[in-house]
Amino acid sequence: MYEESSKKIKINWRSVLIKILILLIVVFLIIWIISLFKKDEKKVSNLNTNLNIMKEAAEEYFNASNLPTELNGKVKLTLEDMLNKKLVIEFKDQNGKSCNLKDSYAEVTKLNDEDYSMKVKLVCQKESDYVIDTIKVPVPDKTDDKVEDNKQDNNQENNTPNEEQKPATGTTTNNNQKPSTESTTNNNQKPSSGNTTNNNNNNQKPSSTPTTKPSTENSKPTTETKPTCEFGSKDYFALYPLAYTIDGSCAVSKDDYFKASYANKVSDIAAVEYKKLSDEISALAKETGKSLYVEAPKITGVYNKTNTGLVGYQILMVAKMKNTYSTDTIYEYYLDEYSNRSVIFDVRSSLKSSVVAVQSITLDKTTLELGPNATYNLIATIKPNNATNKNITWTSSNPEVATITNGLVTAKNVGYTVITASINDLSATCLVYVKNNIIPVTSIKINNDDETMKVGNTKVLSATINPSNSTNKNITWSSSNSSVVSVSSEGVIYAKKAGTAKITASIDNVSDSIIITVNDRNVYTKTYYIMGYTLEDEALEESIHGYVFKDIPIYAQIENINFDYYTTYDEYNTYKNTDWTNKIAFYDGYDFSNKIDTTARSYSRGSLTKENFTITKESTFKTNNYHGVYFITKVNNVNNATVTFNGYFIPIKITVTYSID
Repeated sequence: MYEESSKKIKINWRSVLIKILILLIVVFLIIWIISLFKKDEKKVSNLNTNLNIMKEAAEEYFNASNLPTELNGKVKLTLEDMLNKKLVIEFKDQNGKSCNLKDSYAEVTKLNDEDYSMKVKLVCQKESDYVIDTIKVPVPDKTDDKVEDNKQDNNQENNTPNEEQKPATGTTTNNNQKPSTESTTNNNQKPSSGNTTNNNNNNQKPSSTPTTKPSTENSKPTTETKPTCEFGSKDYFALYPLAYTIDGSCAVSKDDYFKASYANKVSDIAAVEYKKLSDEISALAKETGKSLYVEAPKITGVYNKTNTGLVGYQILMVAKMKNTYSTDTIYEYYLDEYSNRSVIFDVRSSLKSSVVAVQSITLDKTTLELGPNATYNLIATIKPNNATNKNITWTSSNPEVATITNGLVTAKNVGYTVITASINDLSATCLVYVKNNIIPVTSIKINNDDETMKVGNTKVLSATINPSNSTNKNITWSSSNSSVVSVSSEGVIYAKKAGTAKITASIDNVSDSIIITVNDRNVYTKTYYIMGYTLEDEALEESIHGYVFKDIPIYAQIENINFDYYTTYDEYNTYKNTDWTNKIAFYDGYDFSNKIDTTARSYSRGSLTKENFTITKESTFKTNNYHGVYFITKVNNVNNATVTFNGYFIPIKITVTYSID
């Protein structure tokens, strides 16, 4: 029997040990999780506590002697200054690292003769917070002392009884004495003659609660009972309104700044306002073409005048504009408790006043065919040209077929897509087809050179396309100045008035251009190769030259004279056999003799080069028979030049453009 009983109470120690181990692990996890929450709470509490310590130290320091004296003047005290002045001890975060001594500070700004705004900011590693409070310094009244002296004198003259004096027989006394039945008075009765006093005596202080009830409805208690507030009443001073105030008539603990019920409510208000303002600024940016954005709401706690408790929160909203190297505030305001805006700064209207609205947008192609991997740059035209907003938004309805980036279409796969260019509420589209059998144009060349035409003349232009089997052979002709030269879709140009225009032939993204100059008279060009000369001892000075053009009619109109140098080695054969006698003559101001020494050509190899001198145009002149020109050559150096006939030859190329009606 005994052995059977022993078997029934046998303990499974292995099972017990496993259960105990599991229980210990669960308890350890619970303790670890709780420590994490406490660490976060301590983190917040440390920053808030240190900020309040810093604020109290700043309030103590910024007394009358340390406050700014000028209106809007500022006085700043860094955390480093506070440590040096022994106002605070070193602050450290929860990780034992010191707070930033330079970026942490207290700053006071003078608002008026009595009020000062104080901002205290604390930065510890990646954490930071700040509070804004006010300091009120009353203006001293010089008459206060005189008034007090007068009160004392009056009390002595009137023999007003105080707590140490007993009133005369038959007079009323204060609430601690029983008045006689014959001469008792109340607030509605006039005191009897003599030394009668009442509860309003200047030397008697009423108790916090009246000991007797007024005898009539017109009687009022001398004092009112006020609620007791642990952290002080909600009276506060702030330049700007509060977006959210703590419920009730009392302030709450400063530590409630981080309380979820308060912080969540003010955060919700800020989030709603941020979304609303962001939509407004986005619409304004779209309308004006400016780069605008909204900063995150700035939420600040507000404390009561005694700085003992939290009253509510301010929300500051700021919108800014990005410039090339800076940003400018365009709109700034605080919210009140009804979400109305108390505006500090607003220049949004100035952005709108200078806006030139877009009237239309068009694309150079409405349909486009491309092969896979081919590209084309769509050109958008905005009217008017001086429209303020030129920020175009490009989209592709099917990016798998073709993508669009700033107007550049890139074909991907066979199919079609719609490319849209939009600005404000206006848009233009191009239907893009991507096909396998597209052979793109690689080059196009206009078969005409730059030309000069007379008003009223026409000319047919043509162009060569490569490769010759390109799919698209439809040339688009255009003129940069159609009022001077117009061009048809077939390449026929018409000279309309004097001026210049660039004529362009293009297919897809490939193009070629020429310049057409239009004159209202016949235009001619002549080029002269001559040799100027300067003496060796005057080589590094300026030399004046004068020539007349004997082969240009005196009745011709000089349009342009261009001065250049020529390389004697390369251009020698151009002028060496020219007979200049009837074409150009040297002009010295007195005669027109043929003083061009043809033998100078024999010494071309010893002349100066472009690196040796510069040419400056002076003026043109007209004699009875010829057109002429003055100009100056300035020799900079004579390196590698050969002296010939005690001097140097200067190779000069003169091109004259003239017209004849």
